[in-house]
Amino acid sequence: MANEPVLEQPKSYAELRSEAAHAEAEKLGLVVIVPKSNQLFIDIDTESQMSHFDRCFPIFLKRHACRKVTRPSPSGGRFHFHIVVTLLEEDVDARTRVLYQACLGSDPVREVLSLQRIELGDTTPTLFFEKPENLQ
Repeated sequence: MANEPVLEQPKSYAELRSEAAHAEAEKLGLVVIVPKSNQLFIDIDTESQMSHFDRCFPIFLKRHACRKVTRPSPSGGRFHFHIVVTLLEEDVDARTRVLYQACLGSDPVREVLSLQRIELGDTTPTLFFEKPENLQ
């Protein structure tokens, strides 16, 4: 088995911080929304991620009372959705939110980045870009 190359860590994590996301959203004409303490933000980008969510959400419901709202993602595409799951009887901390989102099939790259934001002390590690008209 060949040795894997050692990757250097970036010198700056400024591009990871949520402040960079706010600037990017503004350039795109979008708004940033962040979850309330009892919300999960599931980012679906593929048919397989949606199938994963559809398979796992009923299992999640056995332990957690909640409701969900599904909207098309501003990125467009047939299987690009933002699912907001609102927990009715509990709040979650940032790490638990990322864990639940990952378990429910949210985009794995997004969840790795969210975890890195948590590790850097970012106060809003999870967020969505939305079209303003989709929020009304």
